[in-house]
Amino acid sequence: MRTGVVLALNARQLVRNMSPILKFLDEFDLSQILVWTGSGELPIPRRTLQIILNFFEKEGVNDRIGFDCKVSL
Repeated sequence: MRTGVVLALNARQLVRNMSPILKFLDEFDLSQILVWTGSGELPIPRRTLQIILNFFEKEGVNDRIGFDCKVSL
């Protein structure tokens, strides 16, 4: 039986280098990513969220990315 995992990643760290995560998603096709910000963290800029969304959408895996982020206006 094949199973996947959900890999939880901090938004600020993820946006620095997303390519290794794309490689992870390619290798583990049942896995997903949860992008988050911590409860004590400041909200991320809307632009940061858009950069992450655009990257994974361009690669065709945006359906495997979830968000639990505070975003500033």
